[in-house]
Amino acid sequence: MSIAYEFESKPAAGETMQVADGLHWLRMPLPMELANINLWLLEKEDGWSIVDTGINTEVSRDIWQKALANVTAGKPVDQLIVTHLHPDHVGCAGWLASKLGVGLWMTRSEYLLCRILTADTGRPAPDAGVRFYKAAGFPDESLDRYRQMFGLFGKYVAPLPESYHRIKDGDVLASSTHCWEVIVGHGHSLEHACLLDADRNLFISGDQVLPTISSNVSVYPTEPGANPLRDWLESLAHLKTRLPEDVLVLPAHGRPFRGVHDRLDELTAEHLTALDKLHDLSGARAGGRRVPGPVQGPNHEQQPDHGGRGVDCTPQLPACRRSSRRFGGHRRRALVPALLAPGAYRICSRYANAAASTIGIAKTMKFAAMPRPAAIR
Repeated sequence: MSIAYEFESKPAAGETMQVADGLHWLRMPLPMELANINLWLLEKEDGWSIVDTGINTEVSRDIWQKALANVTAGKPVDQLIVTHLHPDHVGCAGWLASKLGVGLWMTRSEYLLCRILTADTGRPAPDAGVRFYKAAGFPDESLDRYRQMFGLFGKYVAPLPESYHRIKDGDVLASSTHCWEVIVGHGHSLEHACLLDADRNLFISGDQVLPTISSNVSVYPTEPGANPLRDWLESLAHLKTRLPEDVLVLPAHGRPFRGVHDRLDELTAEHLTALDKLHDLSGARAGGRRVPGPVQGPNHEQQPDHGGRGVDCTPQLPACRRSSRRFGGHRRRALVPALLAPGAYRICSRYANAAASTIGIAKTMKFAAMPRPAAIR
């Protein structure tokens, strides 16, 4: 089946809409090009769970107070679940946990890295980060922008609680009414938690599966040799084995939809096609060395301000041919060399023009950004 949206309408920004028994959709506005995020309120027999929280702004906090008063009917919120550490998901978590006296549920990698990033608030950009982006071909003005924006993560994220409840792949978050199984994905973030209610055929996907855009996949200066695109492709393949074709996907951005298998195939094919184009363009220049290249194809997600931390490298060349052998439908090649670091940005810029797409570094770096499709606004 092809992708099909479940509802003709959607809640206005800041409003809620019931999408299933005991499941409410809160559409929270964002102060960025990606204008809204979908948050979820899950009703249980004796309380509520919240999934994701929005960026920590006065607007978000006001909307939360209104939504909780209107939806919860006096029953307490007793569980706060965050899918991953990006500010539009975790931003209000610390504030909500403190205000409501509720515990925080996250995967370990996401919680600990979030604590580290918030601790960077106000620090100067590290030399290792500057060298990383310079090697990727950033011009001087972009390096200056990185220095200016580094350490601003905490501006949008309230301090997290000093303790948390760890969730991991295969865990079941059960109540007397419904059970949600944790399915962990990788690539977009380290340990992204998705939630599956198999009995009701509902899947809260966070950013792991989106209906109209492809999630940001980035290499960071802290792990310059990482290969998140391989992690991402492996996660897409894993989700296809775990999810029924007709599951109702509740994404963080865009409208709820069915047809997840087709969407997973589209996301995989998009990356592999882009890798083939990049291989054809860069092969003669690569010189046998493998390093990440900061490239972004069309309709890729731009992240909120992460304090100048990330460089979008979608697609990324290391091990791309190994991945393509597993994810099928494209030319089978041996592992190919990637871009030379000093020329990566220039080669990727040429690729972006050839592919009629946009190079994506990060929204905060002020490079060209693809307009958001009207369907997700």
